[in-house]
Amino acid sequence: MKNIEIIGDPDPNRKYIFDPNLANELNKQTEVLIRKEKLKAKLEEKNKVPIPPTTKIDDSPISPIQNHSDFWTIPGVIYRDEIITVDLSKSLLDGGNRKSQNDWIVYSFGAKAGDFYTGDMPLHHAVFTAAYKMSDSPIKEEIRKFIKKFMFDHFLATTTRIYYQPIGSLEDIIVHNRSMSNEYSVKEEFVFGDEYVKDSIRPSNYKALLGVDELAKINSVYEWLTGKRVYLIRINSRSDKIMEGMGSFDTSLATANLSCAKTYSDIYYSLGIRIHPKIQSQNTSGVNIK
Repeated sequence: MKNIEIIGDPDPNRKYIFDPNLANELNKQTEVLIRKEKLKAKLEEKNKVPIPPTTKIDDSPISPIQNHSDFWTIPGVIYRDEIITVDLSKSLLDGGNRKSQNDWIVYSFGAKAGDFYTGDMPLHHAVFTAAYKMSDSPIKEEIRKFIKKFMFDHFLATTTRIYYQPIGSLEDIIVHNRSMSNEYSVKEEFVFGDEYVKDSIRPSNYKALLGVDELAKINSVYEWLTGKRVYLIRINSRSDKIMEGMGSFDTSLATANLSCAKTYSDIYYSLGIRIHPKIQSQNTSGVNIK
């Protein structure tokens, strides 16, 4: 190091010290800082918790409907938040015999692997919806005509039963797959007036009954199936005791109906449904009919 003078300095007696290594030292310190910043960035990137992509069930069918000699295979059925494949029989269950809801439950419990059985209301609706969403084709039209015919000619049973609670209660109980191994229930204030589904002010009623609550879309499915608006029929006022109603599908001259006040001991027809065995098996434990 040596003393230097700065030309133009107003103080001629001021002395400055020149260090020839200073520039190198500053460069080295700068490089160290840059390396530290890069290392810090790499560590932060490595330790960053990745945000998983939002999972969304695709509304579009996975593949076309498959046409078999005695049933259709319908993919892309959205049932209980899963995408499944369902077979729909081309004939009524048990050769078109009529049974009470309890008897259909017993029949379905006894179904072996590969046999058709009676489904709950959400499964039926999910199958109808998946068929509706398919691209137009002769097979799609064949399915529509089949369902329309039997909804108009018959009340179609399901394994859904509604327990309308007595006076003083605020919630009713909707039981799906009643007494089956996969039984589940939903509590919902369901006693109310009959109504056109699209005009309802209670979408949660349909979430509990069908598993979905988009009223306009529900109506579109049944207008496609039957050419009629869909209507909900149920018990309209509470009694001093629990009342029970079976969930079923039918069509009148004016409306397609979600009928939830039918007597479960009466006898009805049933569609034959089976969830694809690769996805889910049916009836793995005992049944208790009450």
